Amino acid sequence: MIIAIDGPEASGKGTVAKLIAQKYGFLHLDSGLLYRLTGVNLIGQIFQDNAAFVKAAIAAAHQITTDNLDNPPAQARSMQGGIMASKVAVIPEVRNLITVLQQKFAAQQGSAVVDGRDIGTVVFPNADLKFWVIASLESRASRRFADYQAKGKADTLAQVTAAIEARDHRDSTRAASPMKKAQDAHLIDTTKLSIDGVVEAMSAYIDAKLA
Repeated sequence: MIIAIDGPEASGKGTVAKLIAQKYGFLHLDSGLLYRLTGVNLIGQIFQDNAAFVKAAIAAAHQITTDNLDNPPAQARSMQGGIMASKVAVIPEVRNLITVLQQKFAAQQGSAVVDGRDIGTVVFPNADLKFWVIASLESRASRRFADYQAKGKADTLAQVTAAIEARDHRDSTRAASPMKKAQDAHLIDTTKLSIDGVVEAMSAYIDAKLA
């Protein structure tokens, strides 16, 4: 069984994807982390033009694997890591490489929970179940800000909010696999739900599918 969970930045999809995978004994793949790892490899480099950046991003994507994703570098989970992820994610060749990597992962595992932004629309259009996870901008910014504070990062709430808005815009307007809800995805609004409530809501659909 393939379960696709899509949604914007800080909507809670990654957390719930892990919990759903644990509950049902499936493996979990965070597709966003694959793009973050690609982008992190470019931090600190100087590029003469966009063509040089694209070339380096494609080369970095070729090096990404689904091995050892449990302990990514801290930079991959930072705000800068997220910004770089959205920049490399607009490159069609990078998306193609990461898409194939995810499809191979699922083919090898048989059952998996995969979260991202184009899982149900592009990566696994025939997924057994699809979810579109959303939350208000205020809620998402507060969650991400709390995450950063817990990690001792100095980003302000205003900076986090602006970064999420910019990320939403890049993700939803890019030419290659823009972020959008799959027509057959179940909508889950996490704004006023606890994480247990989200798991419960998704589990109802999964249990019905498995019955």
